[in-house]
Amino acid sequence: MPLFDFENRETGEVREVRATPGLDNFSDGTGTWFKREVQPSFAIGGMQNVPTQSQMIKRGYYKQEQNGWKSGYSKNKVKKVWGL
Repeated sequence: MPLFDFENRETGEVREVRATPGLDNFSDGTGTWFKREVQPSFAIGGMQNVPTQSQMIKRGYYKQEQNGWKSGYSKNKVKKVWGL
């Protein structure tokens, strides 16, 4: 079973709980716990923060160009579409 973050809205405490994906809330001796809508992300490889989508797009586009790939679109079109 995966881990989900549940928040006790009375105390503000957040707890990781191993639960089925269909479980939205539960009660125990400390109160009622509700599953958080957005699960927190985490950084891998020692990065201090999670990169934004635009940073990941830039990094991937640059990496592909360094490997010899050429886009059929101009750099300005790509920037406009992705909002870079």
